[in-house]
Amino acid sequence: MTNTADSDPDLQKLAQQMYDAVTKSYICWGRLENSMAGLLEWLIGYSSDNVGLHVYFAPSNTETRFAIVDAAARAKWKNYKAHDLFSEWQDIKISIDRAKLSRNRIAHGQIDVRSRMSKGKSKWQARLTASSWDIGRTHAEHKPRQWPGMSVHDVTSAADRFFWLAVRVDEMKEYWKCHNLRQNATLPARFASIVERRQNRGADLKSQPLKRGRPK
Repeated sequence: MTNTADSDPDLQKLAQQMYDAVTKSYICWGRLENSMAGLLEWLIGYSSDNVGLHVYFAPSNTETRFAIVDAAARAKWKNYKAHDLFSEWQDIKISIDRAKLSRNRIAHGQIDVRSRMSKGKSKWQARLTASSWDIGRTHAEHKPRQWPGMSVHDVTSAADRFFWLAVRVDEMKEYWKCHNLRQNATLPARFASIVERRQNRGADLKSQPLKRGRPK
């Protein structure tokens, strides 16, 4: 969001827009993590004591957790013949790895409300820039005549991407859940939904906006 003004803008309002976008991204990333844990639960076989969830959340490192799910998915789907789940999973995993880079930028960023002159007017934006200790990224982000870091729109788009990927993982989980429960008649329709979700790249799906104010 950009504010163009001759006088001082509402800096707190600009900062709050970024706070809301960052909060949304955290919630959507958490949704993706939960979806990955749920998928692992059905890949290794559902149990009443939720072994899959315990295994997933045992490592503190996100990359390790994702690698565990990926290893289980490859073992189950590489030679699965009914539908090409393996190719769909490969596409999802590549997208998740890319999304993780955005998530790390957000998680290790700081909110910086700044201005610059354009056509004789001062324009203000809230940006999510590299933390002060991240010298390399700070230098890479500062380019002549460009805003540094991520905009509110960038962060919100990343959150929507996390949410869309969570739904994709959920659909893979539901397919495999039905497979394990021998509900085979539902599998063609579920696979068609998985393919359609990949093809539309999330055009039909946005995460819900945060609602401010007191709950009723």
